Amino acid sequence: METVLLHGLGQTPESFLITAKWMGREVRCPSLKELMGEEASYSSLYQGFSVYCDGLNGPLALAGLSLGGILALDYALQNPERVGALALIATPYKMPKGLMTAQDFLFHLMPQSAFKRMGFSKKEVLSLTRSMQDLDFTDGLSSLQPPVLLICGGKDKQNLKIMEELGKRLSTDLIVLENAGHEVNLAESERLGDRLKEFFQKAENR
Repeated sequence: METVLLHGLGQTPESFLITAKWMGREVRCPSLKELMGEEASYSSLYQGFSVYCDGLNGPLALAGLSLGGILALDYALQNPERVGALALIATPYKMPKGLMTAQDFLFHLMPQSAFKRMGFSKKEVLSLTRSMQDLDFTDGLSSLQPPVLLICGGKDKQNLKIMEELGKRLSTDLIVLENAGHEVNLAESERLGDRLKEFFQKAENR
């Protein structure tokens, strides 16, 4: 299976660099900035990601953190025949509106310079996150076909609760990396690589 690792908002493909090397297999890490079209919206980003995946030989092994996980989950639900394994890292299956509202307020207060490392402008980030507020994949979870791995940092309290709920809905165990916060791929790069490598190998040998 071709393996695709998707970074989160505020990260770049290099955020998965150590994890990808540790996995010991060929891994693709596309840039979310490059996948999104001229319109800064989730629909535009998903369309770009969908076209990207359609150009790869399936089935695919997808792993994503946060926004990257949302894209991977969305694609797996819409293209079940194309995804052979799905790993979701700190990924909400429905948007926590209270948190999204607070995040939007903080983004609004942040200076333009603070968005440079995200690869997006402040205007683009605000537009993108606002377009995601009504995303909810709850109804589709029961039809999810590929094997699923759930991972979350033990210090990522907000997403840990959501991932625990997701684990119950999918009857899937949740791996908690206790020393990591939200950016598991930076805090626990090698341990994450081990978990993903083991999971994808098992899915390939099914």
